[in-house]
Amino acid sequence: MRDFIKAALAIFVTINTATILLSCGRSDKGRLNGITIDSISVDTMTMLTQREDAPICKIHISVPIFKGENADKLNRALLTSGVLLPDYMAIYDSTINVKKAVNDFSTRYIEDYKACYKPMYQSDTEHADLYNHTYNLNAKAFSFRKNTITIVGTTIIEGGGTHPVKQTLARNIDTETGRIISLDSIFIHGYETKLLNIITTKICEIFDAKDKEELSSKLIFAGTGPYITDNYILYDDKIMFIYCEDEIAPHDIGEIRVDVDYDDMEKLIRE
Repeated sequence: MRDFIKAALAIFVTINTATILLSCGRSDKGRLNGITIDSISVDTMTMLTQREDAPICKIHISVPIFKGENADKLNRALLTSGVLLPDYMAIYDSTINVKKAVNDFSTRYIEDYKACYKPMYQSDTEHADLYNHTYNLNAKAFSFRKNTITIVGTTIIEGGGTHPVKQTLARNIDTETGRIISLDSIFIHGYETKLLNIITTKICEIFDAKDKEELSSKLIFAGTGPYITDNYILYDDKIMFIYCEDEIAPHDIGEIRVDVDYDDMEKLIRE
């Protein structure tokens, strides 16, 4: 039993050494200017207590790691982008490497799991299944636009006997500066109202609604009203806005993705 616990506490890190240009399989070398992408995977588990039937926390993390020109800036952007949830990474300095950061994240996550779940389990050992917990993150790097790398991370968290919580977060990084590309850097000042109208119209088309009031009656944006998400993917010809599960609609509707062509936003885009 003691050996099993030791094994469960171990964090295994593997670096996939096969160098790839893009994890999505595209091969346009002009997009990335010599940047290559590998990946790091972490798999770990821990038992909540030393009881043989104790609940278990399982963690799987797979994230890209950049090599080549501006790799340090890109790796820093990845770690501070918020794709890893919770956002422990923002506290790290610029010298942190991806391998250590992911290890530290896993350790911190397990510490928080124990702090939260252990007191509850110790007073309710008959319902051990309620305190099992799974954290699964798969993040990949894409380049759909010149001089831009897009990180898309899908996190699935399951525990407490409820349905899994799924989050898809996308962040777009300028390959030259290593900075996250914001909508404010793409659009002219005062773009928000017109862009929101375009997005709302697109969502109305998806759900066969004539206006935002009818959307609300269908429980889309109910209680919040329409808003522009900061979760989006930049393509050569469009922007895809992503609203996660349970964000603007009931759970059974799932994730909502809205494509807006640049042609539809032509007057809003900076020269």
